Amino acid sequence: MRPLLALITSILSIGLVYGYLEFAKRNRPSAGIEVDYAAKGEFKIDLTVTCPLEPDPFALDLEEDKALTLSFEGREIFKGTDLPQGEPVNIENFGQLQAGRIVTMNGKQVEQVGKNEFFVKVAIPFAYQNKAQAVRIRITQDGLTLVEKTLWSNAQGTAIEGIVIAELPAIVTPSPSNNLHEY
Repeated sequence: MRPLLALITSILSIGLVYGYLEFAKRNRPSAGIEVDYAAKGEFKIDLTVTCPLEPDPFALDLEEDKALTLSFEGREIFKGTDLPQGEPVNIENFGQLQAGRIVTMNGKQVEQVGKNEFFVKVAIPFAYQNKAQAVRIRITQDGLTLVEKTLWSNAQGTAIEGIVIAELPAIVTPSPSNNLHEY
């Protein structure tokens, strides 16, 4: 009798798990339509440092000579050692920024801004470590400034590290029903 009860219990358990998996597979939401929310326009980054650059003496990889590193969405887009002190360096063609979008939540339209993350790291030369140093990042779209941020080091010799977030509003395309000039 016990082996029969154990067999019925195991078949019932396996059947319930299989039934749940089939139910979940049928009721899975379908894949949505992928929409490209790429922002339009020409984007540029201006980098300005307040001190000359030298390679990072504490870098783990001494083969790569990086005094300044700029990353966009986790991808390195610029590295350099020869940047003029106090002169802006222009960076173009680094990737496509994401614009925001309009979503409908509970019957109301809500704007979600597009967040684009940049990470900058600057190694401060030993001779300049006794004073606070800075790097200024300016991101422009078609000549208009989106973000302008200055990141500072403390006067204790640490590298300048920071995140700059460029938020872009939603791209709203007018619909034909909103045309006020229809006659």
